[in-house]
Formats: sequence, C-alpha cells, structure tokens
Amino acid sequence: MSQDSAENLNDAVRDDAYFALFGELISQNSSRYEEQASSLLKEGSLVLRVDNHWVKYAIDRSGCTCDISYDSGKTFSKYSWTRLGWTRKNKEKRLPAFFAQTEADVKFGLEN
Repeated sequence: MSQDSAENLNDAVRDDAYFALFGELISQNSSRYEEQASSLLKEGSLVLRVDNHWVKYAIDRSGCTCDISYDSGKTFSKYSWTRLGWTRKNKEKRLPAFFAQTEADVKFGLEN
C-alpha cells in the first residue's frame, strides 16, 4: 500500500470516527443543546466547560462565534464562526448542531 493510500485510509477512518462522535453527541444531548441555544439567544453570549476546556459562544445578527481555550482557560486559541441565518427561528434550529460540532471538536481533538 502506498503512503498516499494509507493516508487516505487514515483520513477516512478519522472522518468516520468524528462523525460517529458528532451523531452520538447530538442524539444524547439534544435537550441540553436546545436549552443552551435558548440561553445564548437570550443573553447574547454563553461560556461552557467541556472536558477541562472553556468554550465561549457569542451570537451576532446572522451567526455565532465560538472560541475554545486549549490552555489554562485564560486565552482562547481556536476561533470559528457559523452562519445561522437572520431569524430567531433559524438560530434556534441550527444552534444545537453547532454546539454538538464544537463539543465533538474538543473531544476529538483530545482523543486523537
């Protein structure tokens, strides 16, 4: 097997593991994610602890930012933004998946 084939296989295995974790998180934690979405939409920002890492969310007019602290919690070292749409209904619908994605990113980053 060539090195490229082995790397592609490793990428596929890694992708499968990530999406399996994402699916597991969203199915097990859907009510918690819905509560978090409600709180975020009400307050405008939300800070959570996920596996000894701080995760900070901030809602804006059309999306949500997410900062993840991979150190002592004093500085945020990973930043992402996702488009959710303009309406509250769209945000309520899409935020739970974004929370699951973020949690999977943290957990997967630690495990692999």
